[in-house]
Amino acid sequence: MRKELTEKDRYTLELCLKRGDNVASISSLLCFHPKTILREIVNGTVTLLDTNLLEYSCYKANYAQGIHDASVCNRGCHPKKVSDSLLVHNGYITNI
Repeated sequence: MRKELTEKDRYTLELCLKRGDNVASISSLLCFHPKTILREIVNGTVTLLDTNLLEYSCYKANYAQGIHDASVCNRGCHPKKVSDSLLVHNGYITNI
């Protein structure tokens, strides 16, 4: 099983949900654990308004991908600034 859903996987998930497929069949199709699919559905669900101004919720792949892209940017080691001329990166001090 893979670790993260790709953008293509998210659009496939959106299509399957529109068709009315259940989580078990979607998880076997995408080769992910059902809990991963459920978590993705929760994270990618948005509330919209229809033409009668009534709210409804649905999964949007582009919204879920945007959340994923934002979280990827926040990962990893970020250098800590000690002073204006020194920078600490992975335990080493370097001059700027």
